[in-house]
Amino acid sequence: MGLLSRLFKSDSDNNTTDYAKEISLLIGCEYSELPANCSKNALLKLYLDEYEKGRKTGYIPVIVVAGSTLLESIELNIEDCDSIDSYRNSVVNQPLSDSRDILNSRFEQCLSCIDDGYDVFGDFSGKINPCSCFLCVDKSDLDKDEKLVIFRIPVKEPWEIFSYIPFGGWNECPETAEMISVCKYWYENYGAVPSLIKSDTLEMYVFKPIGNTDTAFDVAKEQYGFCNDTVDQGTGTIKSLAETLVNSTVWFFWWD
Repeated sequence: MGLLSRLFKSDSDNNTTDYAKEISLLIGCEYSELPANCSKNALLKLYLDEYEKGRKTGYIPVIVVAGSTLLESIELNIEDCDSIDSYRNSVVNQPLSDSRDILNSRFEQCLSCIDDGYDVFGDFSGKINPCSCFLCVDKSDLDKDEKLVIFRIPVKEPWEIFSYIPFGGWNECPETAEMISVCKYWYENYGAVPSLIKSDTLEMYVFKPIGNTDTAFDVAKEQYGFCNDTVDQGTGTIKSLAETLVNSTVWFFWWD
């Protein structure tokens, strides 16, 4: 029995959460439930196998922590449209803003909010701590109403995933159009693919990892603009974030 056969549970054999089903019906995509205690290494292999299969057969997989808050976020994003299809078409067909303009503007806004005297750039410690697995998959991280599932999104390009699962636009979390533009830019430059979505979290698998601290520092500044909580409530400084990006195959974003 292969890895997928052992880890995937068919919907007919299991009672998946109502929220996973409701999200599936809302966005019109099939999914399979994953065991909450699936190891990080097994989950990563499963995702990469699904990604290769999907690229050949017409979909891109995304791991989703399905719960009430994510469902509400999707509903709020599409509430002004007649249907999910009209929302999707409006998002995909609109001209994209320049991703660098978006990131630079958000970066400058973040800098303007920093307390005087605090050096958000920091120093390099010389410690490279690359990330090579998804972080938001432990059973202890899931709320009672959440389940770990994998959706198969029928899109050709990874950044179009957000037209099916729009979860941003609240607090400092970028809106859908911004996410699409930025993630298109990161995919074209680093092979970064949206791979895991929670109501307040995005993880991306990076097929072309950054190999040096100079490039990592530039990308860390971009990521600070995209998600300042990654630094402000995470690594503490931009250069510390940069050191986690060198040779990393997973990028992590979390919005408070």
